[in-house]
Amino acid sequence: MESAVIVVSAIASYAGKWGAWISHIYVDNPHSVAGGREIWKLPKELAQFSWEGSDSVKASPLGYRVTVSQGNLQLCSLNYSKQSLALPVPFSGNVFSAGSSNLLMFKGEFQSRIGSIKGEVEIPEESNFSSLKLGQPLLTFGCEDMRLIAGAPQIVGNRAAEFSY
Repeated sequence: MESAVIVVSAIASYAGKWGAWISHIYVDNPHSVAGGREIWKLPKELAQFSWEGSDSVKASPLGYRVTVSQGNLQLCSLNYSKQSLALPVPFSGNVFSAGSSNLLMFKGEFQSRIGSIKGEVEIPEESNFSSLKLGQPLLTFGCEDMRLIAGAPQIVGNRAAEFSY
């Protein structure tokens, strides 16, 4: 089982096509990092996930906590409650990514049992997420038995050349 934090920081449009723009992905599997970067040109990085709490021992006032770190740098933590009712939800949509010279798009298919939970996010100032200026979530959902399938990427455009003088 792989753990992941995926930040969809925008919904973007290019040439009449809409899709999600993923700014950060942290996973705990080095093979996933390599595949995500090589095949889909996604900004995947390796991170450590620390899961705390159980039905008998609370790790936070809400009961559970997951902390995501890279070495000694804490990226974020989520204090959350146990999920009560989960319903199966399928979803699919486009995702944009960028190689060195091409803008890519692929179809992402998502399936999970999703339920509402209470959640509180903590982002240290030195975290890579702090520049996103994320506040506390209005809604938090827990996903059980999540499956993500990323289709083959297609080139949809060229990136503009960057020059510096």
